[in-house]
Amino acid sequence: MQQPRNGSGIKNGNLATAVSRVEFVAGTGDFVTLDRKTNAEKFYGAAVNLGGIGIVTKLTLDIEKTYSVRQDVFQNLALDQLKGHFDEIMSSGYSVSLFTDWQSGSISQIWIKRRVVNGVGKSAGRIIRSDCGNQSSPPSSGCYNGKSH
Repeated sequence: MQQPRNGSGIKNGNLATAVSRVEFVAGTGDFVTLDRKTNAEKFYGAAVNLGGIGIVTKLTLDIEKTYSVRQDVFQNLALDQLKGHFDEIMSSGYSVSLFTDWQSGSISQIWIKRRVVNGVGKSAGRIIRSDCGNQSSPPSSGCYNGKSH
């Protein structure tokens, strides 16, 4: 992949992590094939090569079946709350995105995306309510309660 793009959350890698095999023409003119299993050391550098290895002619990607996603958006999370619960927040969904304006001292929005299984969004733990922006709100205030709002 020429640009890896970002991943999100704890377990969701960037786009290059889906590459399982790459074929290219090296600067020497040789045709080269690298894959995750047989050439792991060279392969991982080639998956995000930015054109430095030659001309990529073929990529093999790991794919998944289609699935539905539920997204919950939470607002105004104090940075102290984020710092105190970072791992918990970032692992609360399949993909987690944090947005800030770098002006207010808070995370203005948190987007938590979960896979939907049998019509229900999976939850990997407690998540943040939208009214938890008060920096003095302790967890006992209900800001971490396992329910989306």
